[in-house]
Amino acid sequence: MPLGPGRRSVFSEGRLSVTDMQFGGVILTQTQLEAMEQWFLKRTLIQIDDDLGRTYQGALNSFSASRVRRAFNPWYHTYSASLDVTFMSNASGVVLYGLFAGG
Repeated sequence: MPLGPGRRSVFSEGRLSVTDMQFGGVILTQTQLEAMEQWFLKRTLIQIDDDLGRTYQGALNSFSASRVRRAFNPWYHTYSASLDVTFMSNASGVVLYGLFAGG
């Protein structure tokens, strides 16, 4: 539907909401913990490649780390995180979501 005199219609195609990916794991070093904290706080674009060869890019929208006391590793933490996905490709490299391949 046109929005005013002499205006043209605008059509949009795609998802109505941002794709969200939940993941978690173990942090073993101070460097790993501080990198995750910085990526979350600065909304840095990151890329995650999983064990099946799929690629995800986006910014962390949540990050939570919990220290687990270990006698020989004071930086051992478990974490959970969530990623606002801006790009996704399957193991064959076919783009499933997003406009850029960033790499």
